[in-house]
Amino acid sequence: MHQAVLLSGSNMGDSHDLLGRAVALINERIGRVERLSNIYTSEPWGTFADDAKPFLNQGMVVSTDLTPLQLLDAIHTIERELGRIRPPEQSHPDTGSRIYTSRTIDIDIIFYDDLTLRTATLEIPHPRAHLRAFVLRPLAEIIPQYTHPVLQRTVAQMVEEV
Repeated sequence: MHQAVLLSGSNMGDSHDLLGRAVALINERIGRVERLSNIYTSEPWGTFADDAKPFLNQGMVVSTDLTPLQLLDAIHTIERELGRIRPPEQSHPDTGSRIYTSRTIDIDIIFYDDLTLRTATLEIPHPRAHLRAFVLRPLAEIIPQYTHPVLQRTVAQMVEEV
């Protein structure tokens, strides 16, 4: 059994309901949700293509038998079922930074055991998790002493640094 740390977020539709439905589907299809943070509100991070509303975010620890790539596929299926549309990626013409869009649901794999993995479709640990308070705040509630396998800092330490 593996421990996956996920973060869900929503800023379109009934975000509270969508986060709850995501947890239920994860429990049903991916594995047992062992720990679940409170829901946090955060301002959109990065450059958005639309007039983005604040996000609701929730962290969770899931026990799963799925491999990381199977987990990613299962997450993408759940996101589609909850109305997520993934438009082609766009970059800002001046800065080259990614332009984000609002979404009904977004579920990211932040950590998977102590694994480090880089493929064309998945990077674990999540490459920007340590830079984002909206990721670290919920995780600090449920796994404050987890040590980032690359940075060798705990979640509690990283949340103080952002």
